[in-house]
Amino acid sequence: MSENKKAKTPADGPVAWSCQCGRPYTVTCISSKPPKKEWIGLTDEEVNELVAQFKRYAYVLLREVEAKLKEKNHG
Repeated sequence: MSENKKAKTPADGPVAWSCQCGRPYTVTCISSKPPKKEWIGLTDEEVNELVAQFKRYAYVLLREVEAKLKEKNHG
């Protein structure tokens, strides 16, 4: 097999190869990653909305943790 020297990176497109029998075939790189996007975080307002929305679940979770601790400590 011989690599097509014109294609330097996966971004250059498919890479052509030759089989030992002389028949050409093409391999397309599917593992190349798309360019990374800039991270976009949550605003303070969005965080506050989520905290308000899930506040009641935090209370229930803490009560469940407390019950489990009582169970472990009092056998």
